[in-house]
Amino acid sequence: MAVGIWCFGLVTCCAALIVMGYVPESERPEQPLLVWGMPAWVFWGLFVPWVVQIAATWWFALCWLKDDEPYEEFPTTAATDNPAGVP
Repeated sequence: MAVGIWCFGLVTCCAALIVMGYVPESERPEQPLLVWGMPAWVFWGLFVPWVVQIAATWWFALCWLKDDEPYEEFPTTAATDNPAGVP
């Protein structure tokens, strides 16, 4: 599951950055498109996928992973009754 989340994040980041990050010089506007003060390619290609991955990781950690049962105490043996170890 964790590897799947990582691969999904890698693909979405790379795809968004390739599609939105490179604009030929002839097509570039004078002022880049901004979202919350960031260039749009940074917002959609980095910020949003990272927030989604952080939320997915928190969900995975809180809902999917479970604690193991605690180990049972070792039964007492004759060695604990006889500290010297003499039969």
